Amino acid sequence: MARNVPGISTIVGAVEAMTGETASGLPSDIAADILTIVRKGDRREPDDPNMPEWSSFHPDPGKTAFVVKVGYDGTARALKFTIGSLARKSGSSNVTIDWGDGTTATTTTTSDLGTQTSDLTHTYSTAGYYMIQISDDITVFRTCTYTASGTYYSNNIPLYPIGAWSYVVSDGHTAGYWNNKNILKVVYALQWGTSVTSGSWTYNHCINLEGRIPEWGPNMTGADATYRYCLKLSGPIPEWNAKMTSPTNTYYDCVGLTGTIPEWNASITTASSTYYRCHGLTGRIPEWNSKITIANNTYRECSGLTGCIPAWNEAITNPNGAYYGCYGLAGEIPAWTSKITSAIETYGYCRGLVGSVPEWGENFTNANSTYIACTGLCGSIPAWNAKMTNARQTYYACYGLTGPVPEWNSAITTCESTYYACCELTGPVPNWNNVTTNCSATFYWCHNLSGSIPEWNAVTTIAGNTYYACSGLTGHIPKWGSGITNANNTYQWCYGLTGVWEASGGGTPPDSELMPSKITAHSNTINNTSNELRAYFTSAWGGSR
Repeated sequence: MARNVPGISTIVGAVEAMTGETASGLPSDIAADILTIVRKGDRREPDDPNMPEWSSFHPDPGKTAFVVKVGYDGTARALKFTIGSLARKSGSSNVTIDWGDGTTATTTTTSDLGTQTSDLTHTYSTAGYYMIQISDDITVFRTCTYTASGTYYSNNIPLYPIGAWSYVVSDGHTAGYWNNKNILKVVYALQWGTSVTSGSWTYNHCINLEGRIPEWGPNMTGADATYRYCLKLSGPIPEWNAKMTSPTNTYYDCVGLTGTIPEWNASITTASSTYYRCHGLTGRIPEWNSKITIANNTYRECSGLTGCIPAWNEAITNPNGAYYGCYGLAGEIPAWTSKITSAIETYGYCRGLVGSVPEWGENFTNANSTYIACTGLCGSIPAWNAKMTNARQTYYACYGLTGPVPEWNSAITTCESTYYACCELTGPVPNWNNVTTNCSATFYWCHNLSGSIPEWNAVTTIAGNTYYACSGLTGHIPKWGSGITNANNTYQWCYGLTGVWEASGGGTPPDSELMPSKITAHSNTINNTSNELRAYFTSAWGGSR
C-alpha cells in the first residue's frame, strides 16, 4: 500500500480474506483501494443464501457485463429476460450478447436508443444467476422483463465504462430498473461512467435499492426521477456536477436519505420535486441559483429542514408547493418577485414561519392555499393584486392574522375558505365582486368581523358555510343571489343577525323569495341564529333551517 495508515492493513486484510482478492496493483489511494475491494465483496441477499460471490464471475476484457437472477418463482415466464434496446456512445456496430448459459444473440445498434430491429428475449432452461456480457462500447441499454399479464415495462440503465461491470438482480416479472416496486431487487446503485449523460428514470421505483448514492458522472445533464421512490437508499446526497440542468423528481420519496442539501450548481434550470418527501434531510435550504425557473414541490414535506427561507431569484415563475409541509422552517417569508404567477400551497403548513404576509407580485393569478395553516403569521393582510383569480384557502387557519379584510379585486372567481378560521380579523365584510362564483366557507369562524352583510352578486352559486359562526355580524341578511343553489349552514351561529331584506313593495318578502326553488341545498342555513331571524322562515322553511 502506498500509505502507512494505522489500522488500515487490518481492514484490508479482513476484506482480502473475505473476497480472495489482493491489494496489489490497485490504485494507491487508500479510499480507492478499500472501495474497489469491497465492491467485489460477498454481497448476498439476506433471503437468498445461494447467491454467488462477486469473485465467481469473470467478465471478458472490453465487455460490459451484469448479472441477472431468473426463475425466482419456478414459472416459465420468470425464466425470460429481455433486452429492449441498446445504444453506443457513437457510430453503429454489430453487437453480440452472451446470455451466460452458452448461448448468444447478435443485433445491430447505433447511438440512437431503440434502433435495433426487435427486442432480444432469452429464455433460460434453469433458474439461477447468469452473467450477461455485451461485446461493445454500450453506454445505455433498455431491459424488459415480462409481467404477470404478459406485457413488460422498460427503462434506460446506465452502465460502467468498457470492461467494468455491474450487478443487477431481476426476477423476470417487472422491468430492469423501472417500476419494479416490491419484486425486483437491485443491490447498490452503480457508479456513473464518464460516457453517461443522463440518469433519468434509471432507478425509478427500485424500492429495494440499498446503500449510498454515488457521485454524479462529470458529463451528466439530466437526473429526472433517477432515484424516485428508492425508499431504502441512505446516507448523504452527493454534490451536483457542473453540467447538471434538470434534477426533476431526482430524490422523490427517498425517505432514508440523511444529511444536508448540496448547493445548486449554476446550470440547473428546473428543480421540480427534487427533494419531495425527503423528510430525513436536515439543515438549511441553499440559495436558489439565478437560472432556476421551476421550483414546484422542490422541498415538499421535507419536515426535517430548519432555518430561514432564501429569497426567490428573479427567474422563478412557479414555486407551487415548494415548501409545503416543511414544519421546521422559521423566519419571515421572502418577497414575491414580478415573474411569479402562481403559489399554490407554497408555504402550506409551515407553522414555524413568522412575521407579516408580503405584498402580492403584480402578475400573480393563483393563490390557492398559499399560506394554508401558517399559524405563526401575524399582522394585516395585503391588498389583492389586479390579476388574482383564485383565492381558495389562501389564508386558511392563519388565525394569527389581524386587521381588516381587504376588498376583493374584480377578477377573483373563487374565494372558497379564503379566510377560514381567521378568527382575529376585524372590521366589515367587503362587497362581493361581480365574477365570484364560489363563496363556500369564505369567512367561516371569523367571529370578530362586524357590521352588516353585503349583497350577493348574480353569479355566485355556492354560499354554503360562507358566514358560519360569524357571531359579530349584525343587521339583516341580504336577498339571495339569483344563481345560488347551495345555502347549507350559510348563517349558522350568526346569532347577531336579526332580520331579512325588505320586499320590493315593502314589508316581509314572500316565501318564494325567502326560499327560492333554485336553492336545493339548505341544511341548517339559519340554524342557531336569533329568534327574530328564524321567525321569518317559519312558513318558508319550517323555522328550523
